[in-house]
Amino acid sequence: MVYALSAILLGISITFAGYALVTFFRSGKTPLGTVLALLLVTLSVYSGGYAGEILSPTIDAKLFWSAVQYLGIPFIPTCWIVFTARYVDARKLYRRSTVLALLALSAVTVFAAFTDTFLHLRYASVGIDPTGIIPVLSFTRGPIYWIHTAYAFVALTIGSALLVRGLFTTPRYFRAQHLLMLAGTAIPWINYIFYLYGVDFRGIDTVPFSMFLAATCCGLATVRYRMLDVIPIARSIVFETMSDGVIVIDERGRIADFNKSALTVFPELGQNSISADAKKVLARHEILCQNMDARVDSDFPFAVGFGDTSRRYICRVTFIKDPKGTPLGRIVLFKDNTETTRLFERLTELATIDPLTGINNLKSFIDLVRRQISARARDAEPMAIVLLSLDNFKLLNETYGYLAGDEALKHVAVAITSQLRAEDTAARFGGEDFACVLSGANAKVARAIAERMRAAVADNLVDTGDSLQMRVTASFGVYCVGEVSKEENVDALISRAAAALDMAKAAGRNRVAVIGAADAGGLRVTSR
Repeated sequence: MVYALSAILLGISITFAGYALVTFFRSGKTPLGTVLALLLVTLSVYSGGYAGEILSPTIDAKLFWSAVQYLGIPFIPTCWIVFTARYVDARKLYRRSTVLALLALSAVTVFAAFTDTFLHLRYASVGIDPTGIIPVLSFTRGPIYWIHTAYAFVALTIGSALLVRGLFTTPRYFRAQHLLMLAGTAIPWINYIFYLYGVDFRGIDTVPFSMFLAATCCGLATVRYRMLDVIPIARSIVFETMSDGVIVIDERGRIADFNKSALTVFPELGQNSISADAKKVLARHEILCQNMDARVDSDFPFAVGFGDTSRRYICRVTFIKDPKGTPLGRIVLFKDNTETTRLFERLTELATIDPLTGINNLKSFIDLVRRQISARARDAEPMAIVLLSLDNFKLLNETYGYLAGDEALKHVAVAITSQLRAEDTAARFGGEDFACVLSGANAKVARAIAERMRAAVADNLVDTGDSLQMRVTASFGVYCVGEVSKEENVDALISRAAAALDMAKAAGRNRVAVIGAADAGGLRVTSR
């Protein structure tokens, strides 16, 4: 029986030590992982020392191994309080001053254990009781023993209370691991109640066995629910009620935590996503995954949804490091920027779009021409500038009124844009004048497009607003550049297109004039 119990206790001690090593190397960089590793070490020392005590035949040997146990026993309550406080983020209980006070109390018990031969603060008297199934130490408890017992009782109570509170404040997808932790805590409680009533197993200390079962529950929480990978598991009310979305990702790229705002943005987040690969869960958000994988802090915009229902966000990925600079994970913070973005787009539109016709205004047209010059100059490609003006617009206003004039301008804008290619752009140049830039168009292509635009303007009647219709025509001037170079000047291009427009007007209006390229064919008159 002695050897069997010793073997079991030694196995428990080795298991505790192994679990402590695994915990330290996997999560020792976090405060929660460090405290759990220390707690497991104290339990390992306690169990191993008790195995040595059982195997020892003499009282001196038993007292030696009892002293070895007290290298771990006094620190178990301290580690338990700090561990549960870290676990539920009860900061007052793990701040430095509190931890030092608890360690001092544990140190007093260690001092009593190693001065017991002459101070008798732990055991008032000791002997061997041979009446049980194995010979065990028989002792009369001293004052420090009772102080430590009371401390252990208080520590167990505090830890249990913290876990119960956490059960009601923790989101539902963390409650399973909380229940496992509470189940583990219940085992030492039952053992302690038996101890207070003097119930034991024939003099054998059952605490190492109950602690082993409790640690098993903690191990299940660690393995099954990745308890130590969530740093910390508990979150404050501020985190849950933030309007900005937050996703916490650990160093291995797994989702460790997220708040309610994140869940509204990414419905794929949920209970099953905790500890899942973040890039797999959020795979359809490509730009988000790319920035999360970049290994540097970044700020970027991204959108969720399509069309008018889409939402725009400003996202920040920040990497978390410990004081030594070791990476611990990253925080993804995103803020809904939809209204601001839409307002900016609207202001941009107002600054670049002509409010009457809905096409580009002069300022944006000049910018577009500059960009076209840069793009075409790389490969010396052609381009063309088209200027057009409504014929006799002043007379039209005087005859039909200014509202009819506005309708005529809208009609021209629709007519010319309907004939442009996808790469071309039209703009209102001012008054009754319009302009187009034809990307990559040589003289032949530019003439054909201008002819189509002229016909589209002239072929459709415009409502005057008084149940009358009027016919509108326009004159077109086209300037072509056969091979664009970086030396091209926007004002010069527009000036030459204006010269071509003057030629079309001088020839009788409702015409297209093309100049500026060898194959342009000079002035060509097209009329109806």
